[in-house]
Amino acid sequence: MASWQDGYITDIPYTAGFYRELAPSYLHLLCVLMGVRPPQLVDREYGYCELACGQGLGTLLLAAGNPRGRFVGVDFNPAQIAKAQDLAERAGLSNVQFREESFAAMAERSGVDQTKFDVIVLHGIYSWVSQENRGHIVNIIRDRLKPGGVVYVSYNCMPGWAPFVPVQRMMREYVKAHPGRSDQNVMAAIDFVNQLAGKGARYFKANESVTRNLGRLQNKERTYLAHEYLNEHWEALYHIDVAREMQEARLEYVGSATVSDNVLALNVPKDISEMLGSAGGSSMVETIKDFTVNRQFRRDLYVRGPVQLSNAQFVHEMNKIMFVLTLPPDKITLKLSTAAGELDANEPVVRPILDKLRQGPAVFKEIAEMPALAGVAAWQVAQALSLLVESGQTHPMLGDGSGNVDASRSLNQVLVEAALLDDSMQFLSAPAIGSGSFVANPEQLIILALRSIKKPDARAVTEFVWKRFKEQNKRLIKDGKRIEDDAENVAELETRVRDFMDVRMPLLKQLGVIH
Repeated sequence: MASWQDGYITDIPYTAGFYRELAPSYLHLLCVLMGVRPPQLVDREYGYCELACGQGLGTLLLAAGNPRGRFVGVDFNPAQIAKAQDLAERAGLSNVQFREESFAAMAERSGVDQTKFDVIVLHGIYSWVSQENRGHIVNIIRDRLKPGGVVYVSYNCMPGWAPFVPVQRMMREYVKAHPGRSDQNVMAAIDFVNQLAGKGARYFKANESVTRNLGRLQNKERTYLAHEYLNEHWEALYHIDVAREMQEARLEYVGSATVSDNVLALNVPKDISEMLGSAGGSSMVETIKDFTVNRQFRRDLYVRGPVQLSNAQFVHEMNKIMFVLTLPPDKITLKLSTAAGELDANEPVVRPILDKLRQGPAVFKEIAEMPALAGVAAWQVAQALSLLVESGQTHPMLGDGSGNVDASRSLNQVLVEAALLDDSMQFLSAPAIGSGSFVANPEQLIILALRSIKKPDARAVTEFVWKRFKEQNKRLIKDGKRIEDDAENVAELETRVRDFMDVRMPLLKQLGVIH
């Protein structure tokens, strides 16, 4: 009889992360960019479900920042659901619920629970579970997604993972033979594999990329590594197989949630692009692209019954989307960091866009109609904006970002108070963009200090934060190294406090993270 864990790591919780691609505003933009009518997520209630929500931080941030949505987070790990429910109750969030449920149980309840969703998302889990559980996921989507609804599914993929698959198997078998805590065992397994490589095992000499990847693992979080490498049913998947499985839920692939993956010129050289016409359909085209760039991870978007937009409808939908800068103005650059590498922006198009956004949020129509962009096609402006989004410099908004912010304020207060004893949740709700914003633990403590001290100046805030660090024997990290000396810590911390108050705070206010 199988255990309730079904080969999945449960002795340690998964990381409390947040992924911007899951935000309704982001998914709305991606659908439009791919020429598909987006789900109706503006000015009306909608349903949103995250399968395998982990500790629920992402679901909480999105629920707080999108009060019109009804959010459901599902995970089979009771400890993770308990933490998510506690945070939701303390923040007083009324539009989110968490369910402790396996995929099998949720699929079985579909005939009883008729709740339908406009959006269903699952990040990473699809390649970590058994084929049987993938079947349950497909059944859930088939029974619970509304017509026109969107599904985001990300997963480890072939062929990029191919050289590392034998190493993952060896690590898992090593841990099976040496029972213990998964976060400790995964590091022991990595050390074991490194020893094997160091002693001249030919596999590693024949696959140099494996050796390079092993070196990178030492700096990654142990919790992540345990879940990534030790799950029994871990499997790197081919896009063409995932697309076929999603077809069973009556879904069609519409594009990647990674913007640059959809720009053919950034992924496929001309000689190979000439082969795509005879490839044999969109799934084969995507598979060829994966081979061309040796892709390791995919973020797929699927829609049930996609309605194609005409050129006029595309412009109409884009015209309604507002954009806002997500970096301080002095950090904005024409070098765009994307999955396709660092790109030089099309300066005649991008510079006017950035100049406009430096003045404040702007809708696409205002941007596209600027005199500096006269003669530039709407799709070119949209592509430039979307690459700025991928590079983390701007973000779409649902509506004008002026909705109810009380829920975000309440959740953020709970999270910064929790930051005193828990440094794992390093994101806060950003209601202006209906998403989350990375705010490191020291910055969260700075925010708490600003709210706790009657007359907060840089020195007083520094003393507040350093006292909390000192109590827990924490130290700052600078240039990858831990600062040990107390005086050096205080000096570095005060520098960061002043930078936060002068640079970061105005931006976080604009995003609604603080007020």
